[in-house]
Amino acid sequence: MRSKRDCVAKTNDVDSADHIVVVARGSDLLAQAASTLLMKHGFQVSFLTPSTLGSISITLREELVFILGKRVDGILFRALPQSLFCQDFAIEDQSFSNTETRAAWLSALNLGSLLAVNRYDARAWFEGIGWSQWRSRLIEAGIPVSPFSIGTAHLASPHFWYPYMSNLSRPAPGNHSRRIFGAAVTPSRQTNVSLMVYGKIVSGAESSTVRACMGLLYNFGISIATVTTDLDDKVLEVDTQPIVSGQDLIQVVAQILCEGFRAHLYRR
Repeated sequence: MRSKRDCVAKTNDVDSADHIVVVARGSDLLAQAASTLLMKHGFQVSFLTPSTLGSISITLREELVFILGKRVDGILFRALPQSLFCQDFAIEDQSFSNTETRAAWLSALNLGSLLAVNRYDARAWFEGIGWSQWRSRLIEAGIPVSPFSIGTAHLASPHFWYPYMSNLSRPAPGNHSRRIFGAAVTPSRQTNVSLMVYGKIVSGAESSTVRACMGLLYNFGISIATVTTDLDDKVLEVDTQPIVSGQDLIQVVAQILCEGFRAHLYRR
């Protein structure tokens, strides 16, 4: 059953237009800007809210995917893999339905026939995309990361807490809470935030660590992300669903995303 919150924006030539699906909250300014620009370039755009993906018809046939009955040529996925995608379902059915929805979109986003931004793998879909997920991948690749201690009882200097499933720092909890919950804390503070789109830095400084991190992310199918480094040029945060702010930057990123979809479809 299709939700009233889903919006299908049509061009003058719907039947021949390439179809791009945008999955994002209605408040996502980057998704809005990208959708508008894609439509100006003649694409058919379907804007879907994450909470209703479980109610949206999706069909995978060999190397093709059909959503809302239309073949999809590209997907801009601006939602957390651990989101609740089945809000319209009964409470007792949401867990099972959410897992099935994740599996369907995991398969769709990893089809070679379409360009997906971002193209998460199974590990990200079912283990999350918080700091711990990307930090472990960076360590495996030999990319320097900020030091963390787990459950430290006494801190000699101000520390910052990174909840397991989060990308953002918070003030460190008290001694008792750190011991009980094994809180991950670090004394490092951010000194640079770099925004990557399609493997290239759009804003922020470019260092050897940032380049290595962004190259790794791009190889994992991440087309847009922010990488935060500390004073020692070690990676402190990775956010693969960054909030892009500032109208000028939003328009720049939207233009780059649009050009990426156009280039992909030109090569097809």
